[in-house]
Amino acid sequence: PPRGTPGSRVLGGAGGGIDHIASEVQAAVAELERSGRAPLARLALERYCAMTTIREQMKAVGIAEGADRTYRNWVDRLHQQVLLILTLRSGSTRGYPVGLQTNRHLKVATGVSKAIGIPRAL
Repeated sequence: PPRGTPGSRVLGGAGGGIDHIASEVQAAVAELERSGRAPLARLALERYCAMTTIREQMKAVGIAEGADRTYRNWVDRLHQQVLLILTLRSGSTRGYPVGLQTNRHLKVATGVSKAIGIPRAL
């Protein structure tokens, strides 16, 4: 239907569908695991694939029960890291520069926070 017509539409174009998006997110989570951020990858799998309770997610990645703020920090970090990986992956196919740039807007993991054991952003 024309753009002004209400109702659902099939996403057009190659690589524009939900399956492509899901496969890109899955690849980003796999990259987390390969790059030494396995606890974040495990959190992603527990949270979005197994859809376990928050309590079970915390237990799976070693966060103490009742440490709700720590859990929220992990989820935020998971989303930041997946977004970064997706941005780098999409940039390589859309003509954007990939790799270290002088005017970055995204934070990049540069180590491990000793307090909670997850990658720390700049």
